[in-house]
Amino acid sequence: MSLNIDIPGGETLDLHGVLCDMNGTLTVDGQLNSEVSESLLKVSETMKVYVMTADTFGTARKMFASLPVELVGMPAEIPGAIAKRDFLKKLGAINHAAIGNGYNDHLMLQEAVLSICISGSEG
Repeated sequence: MSLNIDIPGGETLDLHGVLCDMNGTLTVDGQLNSEVSESLLKVSETMKVYVMTADTFGTARKMFASLPVELVGMPAEIPGAIAKRDFLKKLGAINHAAIGNGYNDHLMLQEAVLSICISGSEG
């Protein structure tokens, strides 16, 4: 499963997956809206979707239970920005996109072959 994107005047990206930040990127005020859920379903038809979160209160497991995403926990002993970058490297940054909205996303956004920054009320 992958998505090929032809960049005009550039290369063709072969995306196998996308790593998403949760808070402020996929959720607002801790809630996942139906439009984001529908988008995650659509994206998961062509590539693997990873959601990285500390899930401090255990809400992410419940929130994403019905969606085809893989939740990835962040180790408490590693700063979030480093944990996200390292996980993306482990996946293979050359074949993965990243979606984030805050300072703790900057390293994964720099590393990914395709980066999407969300500007919203929490970022």
